[in-house]
Amino acid sequence: MTTDPMAEPMTEKTTPEMLNNDVLLCARNTLGQVFVDGLEHRNVYIGGHRTSMRLEPAMWEALEEVAKRKNCTIDEMCSAIETARPDSGGLSSAVRVFLLEYYRLGSQAL
Repeated sequence: MTTDPMAEPMTEKTTPEMLNNDVLLCARNTLGQVFVDGLEHRNVYIGGHRTSMRLEPAMWEALEEVAKRKNCTIDEMCSAIETARPDSGGLSSAVRVFLLEYYRLGSQAL
């Protein structure tokens, strides 16, 4: 019998609670931190003020990659995104849209 709960086949006896427990057991990022609903909480500093954002681990990785390419920190990237974003919507959404557009434009250059 396998020890990986996600490798076990679903049966008629599988309940949503069992699946949720399996997901929580497996939902760890590369630093070993547990995140709920697939979102990872981190603090960023915008204009010297701390705020928190919840993003998917893949979005955090993409944000780190773009910041590295642009020779800046995540805080500096988030500050620039915050300054440019429209009044409606939150910072997390603005970061997701920025990353989508960044990679979309990059793929058009190929």
